[in-house]
Amino acid sequence: MTAETQRLISILTQHKKGITVRVEKRPVQMQTGGTDGGLVALAITTEFLLEKDPSEARFHQASMRKHFEQCLEVERIERAFPPAPCHSPGKSDSPAFEFGVSEHVQFKSPK
Repeated sequence: MTAETQRLISILTQHKKGITVRVEKRPVQMQTGGTDGGLVALAITTEFLLEKDPSEARFHQASMRKHFEQCLEVERIERAFPPAPCHSPGKSDSPAFEFGVSEHVQFKSPK
């Protein structure tokens, strides 16, 4: 675990007792080309905030900018970014996508 990850966990849990934090490295979609990295990062973060597994998401990169523009118009992100055509979570991924590794933090409240 990197020092940055340890610091983030410390900040997030400093005032919360009984929270378990598990950090996993999971493969996530990376952008193709050099201009959509921020959109892909936002799409992955949106999946996480919608309590979905970002490592199972594959996005339709050509539609992401229009989706984000619509979100800006209504001043909120209410739904996930457009999925890649014919992608079903859990099925084998098309080799047309490049994958990287991102750190995914999962919080579980005590029951």
